[in-house]
Amino acid sequence: MFKKAHLNFFLISIGVLFYVLAGISFFFHTFLSEKEKSDRDFVLVSMLENVSDIHGPKSFIVYLKNDEPLKMDFDASFYTSEEILNILSSIKEKGLIPQEDIISSRIGHLHYKIKYNISYDTYFIAGVNREVEASIIQYSLVLLLIIETAVFAALSTVLWYSSKWVVRPLELSNARQKRFISDASHELKTPLTIISTSAEVLKNDLDNNKWILTIQDQVQHLSNLINQLLALSIIDEKYELVSTEEFDFSSFLNLAILPYESLAFEKGISFEIKIEPKIKLNGNKEALKQLIGIFMDNALKYCSENGTIQVHLEKNKRIKLTFYNTGSDIPDDNKEILFERFYRSDESRNSERKGFGLGLSIASRLCELYNYQIKPESKYNEFTSFTIFLTEQK
Repeated sequence: MFKKAHLNFFLISIGVLFYVLAGISFFFHTFLSEKEKSDRDFVLVSMLENVSDIHGPKSFIVYLKNDEPLKMDFDASFYTSEEILNILSSIKEKGLIPQEDIISSRIGHLHYKIKYNISYDTYFIAGVNREVEASIIQYSLVLLLIIETAVFAALSTVLWYSSKWVVRPLELSNARQKRFISDASHELKTPLTIISTSAEVLKNDLDNNKWILTIQDQVQHLSNLINQLLALSIIDEKYELVSTEEFDFSSFLNLAILPYESLAFEKGISFEIKIEPKIKLNGNKEALKQLIGIFMDNALKYCSENGTIQVHLEKNKRIKLTFYNTGSDIPDDNKEILFERFYRSDESRNSERKGFGLGLSIASRLCELYNYQIKPESKYNEFTSFTIFLTEQK
């Protein structure tokens, strides 16, 4: 349980870290791209508006009329006249549309803007090569990603060990709680055995005195509670060390529920079985037997008078085991706490049904250990069903 909590805390932490670092990269990339675009537009618009006769490096401006250049001004250290003419040919292939708005476009790393002067029927084409600036942005992003990868690796290591530190107090507290329950349960067994033995002797002497019978009943009640508390305290260690095996689960289920059929008959409850034959399952028999017993006990305890209990087993994509009984003491707003320890509905608490509300908690823990899924369904005063989706153990 705590290994899973440790792993979940670690995964959530690195997930948050990943999104933070990704956000930084996105912001940095957006900032550099927008700044580069702003600088580039300023250079191109300045040339089109003739703000200055001094143009930036790797830039050019051409006055074009009737598809012929009237004037070409360019950075001679970067361009030749032939290259400018080739660029103009490429621009004209993309199409020149006479309109008042400034048109922006690009050819590779060459960015240009076109302005049309309707009075002179002339195109002003300003361009600049931004290959170096694009390379700087790309290099900066690669450098940032390298730094972020190193930071991510370092912080992931820190988070892995810190998550152990965060979970450790809970793990120690849980271990102390288990040890207390185990020690207290074992300590209580001895006096309960003495009381039970003494009550049995008094019963023989006093000829089934009702007070003695009450003492025996309550001793048995407490013994059951102690056994369930012990089952909860050792369930992790008990089953994680037991190996699994493949077996015929259909036959196993038939044998496991057989004793409950006679119990149902004695209580006037209809018992319906629908088990698909020859379903194989790789699992732990002891855990599955305990799981089946819990849900069958629950169905018998809370089934309505002269009601029906159904046990269904089928396999499609997954093995599905369903326990159904008519009658329900579970209010609709209590389904979220159904598997909490010592949960019992108010009606059941006032009824004659005996129990501690630990059975479903044990069942939930078993399913968690073996990666099974429980799906409870109920309608108050009508029915209750528990569907278990069984997963193959590897």
